[in-house]
Amino acid sequence: MDNLPPLDAVADAVGGKTAETLISKVKPGGVFASVLGASQNAEKYPSVKVTPVFATPNVKILQYMAEAVRDGKLRIPISQKFPLSDAGEAHSAAEKGAGGKILLVV
Repeated sequence: MDNLPPLDAVADAVGGKTAETLISKVKPGGVFASVLGASQNAEKYPSVKVTPVFATPNVKILQYMAEAVRDGKLRIPISQKFPLSDAGEAHSAAEKGAGGKILLVV
């Protein structure tokens, strides 16, 4: 992640050291949005707006989306599949820019 350019925004769903690194890449005035709360080092970046992200489940919308996937109307591009036991390799591929979603399978 050292070679990341300055970012306008980050959406964090990982936390920990990854979040601490990513918030340091956000431009002054940018946004760090997280489902896990502020990173441990957020106070070092007072010019970055830390925003919590919450979701409210909606059964009708989830059903509509599931049906769209089933019917081929909503496609999620999967560039690579890895066995769950190779999660580390999958993570490395994601950091290198996999060009689509990476799927871990059991």
